[in-house]
Parts: sequence; C-alpha cells; structure tokens
Amino acid sequence: MVEYKVLVIGGDHHNTLAVIRYLGRGNIPFKVLVHGDYSSIGDIHIAASKYIKPDMIAFCPDDETILEQRIYDYSTMFRGRWVLIPCSDFSAYVIDKSDILSSQNFILPGFKDRKGQVAFMMDKYQQKVWADKNNIPMAKTWSIGIEAGHFTIPADIIYPCIVKPEVSALGKKSDIVICKDKILLSAALVELADKGYKHLLIQQFLIKKYEECAYGCLVEQSPRICGGMIKKLREYPVKGGSTTYAGFESKDCFLRSLAYKVLEKLWEQGYRGMYDIDLLVCEDQVYLNEINFRTSGNGYGMMAAGVNFPLIYFMDVTNKRLSRALKTRVDSKVFFMDELSDIRHVKEGRISLINWGAYIMKAGAFAKWSRDDISGSLAWYKPYVKRVFEKIVDKCRRK
Repeated sequence: MVEYKVLVIGGDHHNTLAVIRYLGRGNIPFKVLVHGDYSSIGDIHIAASKYIKPDMIAFCPDDETILEQRIYDYSTMFRGRWVLIPCSDFSAYVIDKSDILSSQNFILPGFKDRKGQVAFMMDKYQQKVWADKNNIPMAKTWSIGIEAGHFTIPADIIYPCIVKPEVSALGKKSDIVICKDKILLSAALVELADKGYKHLLIQQFLIKKYEECAYGCLVEQSPRICGGMIKKLREYPVKGGSTTYAGFESKDCFLRSLAYKVLEKLWEQGYRGMYDIDLLVCEDQVYLNEINFRTSGNGYGMMAAGVNFPLIYFMDVTNKRLSRALKTRVDSKVFFMDELSDIRHVKEGRISLINWGAYIMKAGAFAKWSRDDISGSLAWYKPYVKRVFEKIVDKCRRK
C-alpha cells in the first residue's frame, strides 16, 4: 500500500502558516520547505508553530535550480509519494516547469497531461489571452519587452494604467506601479528596466467599487470546486494592497460569480490544485483581475468557516473518498483579519482604536494569531512588540 505525505513549499508568511495549521489539525503527515534568504531555522517565523518539529522544516535560497533539486531530494527520503502544495507563486512556477519531479514520487498540482501550462498561464498577458478565448471580461492589456535597454510605450495606452511584472513568480509585488499619465509611466519603465526586468505588463487601471476573491481547491470528486468567495473590506497599502479585513459572501453569490465561471473553465481544461482568483467589481461589470495557481494569502480565513481545503485536496489526490460530513464550501458569513497589517489603519488615523477593537471581536480568524498555536502566533507578535517598545523608549529619550 502506498504511503503519502505532504510537502508544503513557500515563503515565511501566513499563506504557508495557514496550510501548516490546516494539515496539523487534520493529522496529515507533512514537511515544510521554505525558500528565501535565511541563515538558520531560527530566522523563520513559521518554524515556531506547535505543528512543526525541528526535523520537519528546511530552507533554501530563492533560486529555481536549487529549489527544484531540494524538492527532488525529498524523493530519496521517503518510499511513498509526496503531495506537493505550493504556497507561493515562485514554488508553483518551479514545480510546474520541472523536468525532474516525476509523478512516480510526487503528486503534482497543475493541468492534466499539460506540464508547464501553469507556468505559461502565470504570464499575466497569457491570462488575458485565455480570458478573451473563454469570454471572461478583463482589463485591456499590453505586453512590452525591453529593446536596446529601454521599454517603448504602446501608442494606444489608456490612462491611468498599472504596470506589473509579466510573470508574478519572477517579480516583486512592490514593483507594481499605478501611473496617471505618460510622464509617470515613462519614469516607472526606466526604473523597472534598471531593476533588470525584460518583460512587463501594462493594463488599463479599472476604477473598482471593491474587490472579491475566490479561493480553495479544484478536485476530481464532487463538488469539484471547493472553497468560497470573499468581499475585501480593507487592504494595506490602501490602494492596491493585500487584504487585511474581509468577509465571506453567501454560497449562492459564489456559485453565480464570475470567479465560479473561471473555475468551471479551469476544471474542464484539466486543472487540479489550489486556486486564488481576484475580481474587480466596477460600475459597469465584474472583471477578472488575475488567477493564482497556489494557496491564497486569505487561506487562513476558511479556518473559521470550517472548510479545511488542504485536507480536501490531500484526500482527493490520495484516493480517499470525501464524506458528506466534510464541509467543502463556505455557507456562513465569517469575517477575518490580517491583524498586524490591519492595525496600520489605526496607526495612520483611518480607524479609531475602539472601532478597530469591534472589528477584532467580529473576526473569526486571524492571519497570525491562533489560540491553538500560541508559539506559532508569538513568533510574529514578538518582533512587532519589540519595535513598538523601542519606539516608546526612543520617544522618552527625546523628551
């Protein structure tokens, strides 16, 4: 009988932490490989989680060849098969492109019999091409490549526009720039060229009312599309930042959404694995913003909703029947918060401390804090408290 274990791969952030907690609660055997610039396990916050023992976690640099080899090395440690769960764009990209990760030793997320398709679709311009083919509305998009050391602005650009790395796995979120006119766009392109980018994406900047995000996993068994959809209520930074406070929409809203249409198309085309779909709700209609083929940064929110989607995915790919008792879709209104990011709204005067306390009381899940994983929570809180204390001491000294 074949044995299975999960290999969680990602950065030292709450995406990875949430999956660790889900698997720990589900008593699923797993190990963790963290990519990034670390000198020891002690530098990694998620290593403090109660669900991780010292022999369960390792790290390596953000290098495609090294990460691929380190993943492959796990096949020599265990005679069974590893179920790979990527928690970052970079790990999803490396896994899908790999020529050495075979299905004999690994269960790989991705499109059936179409190795490299996830990596191909992580090119945001190809997502626009895919969206057009499948009648999915998306903002007007341009792909530009560097020539003679500089980028040329297309003649038909619509302002304002947003500039992004064309492949998110090979870029940084901090390099996404909103430009109101040609002068600002020209300056942004020069700066991004200096940073070494060879290809960039420019999109028409849509004026949104708010954002929605659908996340979970696509599996072989019914109901095939597992997860739910949220409405983003706050983000940081304020314009174009990550979700800091959100609430789940109803199940009916999810089933009628553009995200569900996108997911149906992906399932029909053979994709199985984690998903994270971003939508922009505008005055005229809803637009697809992007598709991410990995666990969502909002994944921790489903803890309070009772949907353990990493467990669902593991059971499906290891041929364990999904019981009717296992919750596969969010069916209740639940709020959740990335608390250490959301508190910046208090510090910057957008929300009073009293009102923020009320939001805390409404939230059913938090990105870092978890009562059943105190050690894993404090690893994130200690540096924050230390910085606050140092600022207080510094202010006292100046008086």
